Amino acid sequence: MFNAEEGNCRQRLDEKRLQLLNAPLVFEGNEIFCDFSYGLVCFGREGKDYETLIAEADRRMYEHKSRVKSSEI
Repeated sequence: MFNAEEGNCRQRLDEKRLQLLNAPLVFEGNEIFCDFSYGLVCFGREGKDYETLIAEADRRMYEHKSRVKSSEI
């Protein structure tokens, strides 16, 4: 069962991960910006096997991309 404390922890982890990954890379004095997408899932809660976890992560990633894209319009 999902609880608020776990949800807040996940959200903070997600925000921290995005801060780190959205920082530009510096290579030979040039800043390089990368874009990426991912879906965050927890073993045991969203599935206990590889196929289920990958499918749920993929679903969440595309769900998020859809929400972000529709909010930009």
